[in-house]
Amino acid sequence: MIIKIYDKEIEFDKTDKIGKDILDIIVEEIKAKGQVLSHLIVDGKEVKNGIVLYLAENLKTIECVEGVGIDKIQLPMDNAAIAKEAIDGILRMIDILAEDFRLGISARGWQEFEGMIETILFLDKATKSTFTMFIDAGVPEKTSAWDKVRNEYMKLGKVLPVLQEVLDGDDTVKAGNIIQNDIKPILEKTAGLIGNLFQ
Repeated sequence: MIIKIYDKEIEFDKTDKIGKDILDIIVEEIKAKGQVLSHLIVDGKEVKNGIVLYLAENLKTIECVEGVGIDKIQLPMDNAAIAKEAIDGILRMIDILAEDFRLGISARGWQEFEGMIETILFLDKATKSTFTMFIDAGVPEKTSAWDKVRNEYMKLGKVLPVLQEVLDGDDTVKAGNIIQNDIKPILEKTAGLIGNLFQ
């Protein structure tokens, strides 16, 4: 097997090795250049998630693994862009969803609502891990800006239990109002703060 990192090629003997061994070599080489791992290209296929598992499951057939590094600040900036895209997706449909609740909520509305809640929960974890990445990148002004994003987003933590309580009481009109008047402004402000990172 060949491991490629930048313009360097390393012959790698797969015997008695595991996926983590490959990853350790790649991460060490990328770290030496002052960068972090973005993703791997394994036999021409881009692998971003579950890297160790992917390597372990395909170790016998892999011929070439290429590590792709990026600047430390780029990783949290990429995550910030993904978070903004997810929030913008919610904002595009939130008024319609709120009105659907006020009208008695359709089956499709429930699906949209569940999708929104899943995205909100995913973003909760993402805002925390991205904050750590900004700290690691060592760019104080970006870390400070993301801290404002995180603090705004965390306001949802007070709103969601109220929404749950209202839904438990089957008050869909009040739920629609909470979605539009409480959740939407927090998401709009969060999206705006993330947008400021890219200016």
